Amino acid sequence: MISRLALASLLCLAATVPGQAAELLSIRGITRTGEVLSRFRLDIANASVVAVCRIPRGWSIGATDIGNGNSSVSGEAVPGAAPLRAATGPVLEDMFLIDQPEPTAHPARFQGTATVAAQGSTQPPQDRPLDGGNIALSAAERCP
Repeated sequence: MISRLALASLLCLAATVPGQAAELLSIRGITRTGEVLSRFRLDIANASVVAVCRIPRGWSIGATDIGNGNSSVSGEAVPGAAPLRAATGPVLEDMFLIDQPEPTAHPARFQGTATVAAQGSTQPPQDRPLDGGNIALSAAERCP
């Protein structure tokens, strides 16, 4: 049986992009004070998701290679899990490792939605748009 440490080492090696300029993708500015995030979806044009770097406790996170250099990532709190809130720190920091084959000629474009609600409110959650203004990229060879 593979130990957890060995499995983690294999996952880190699999999330390395040798010879390519990969970037860590963070999604920011989603929630305001007193709000929680329960779901998101982000379509990425001109970039491929190489790895999911972390999964928040109680969340389901997925990445799909749509083809033609395009990807999609999504996540949501599993039933009974606590939604994410900004008061606990950056909620979606360094989540994905992506590769942009031609970042200068064809930079990545981002578009999606995030579902947020006021913490403890009985009001229905609302979807907010996500775009390049919510995205922060930082150079990396692998997941942190």
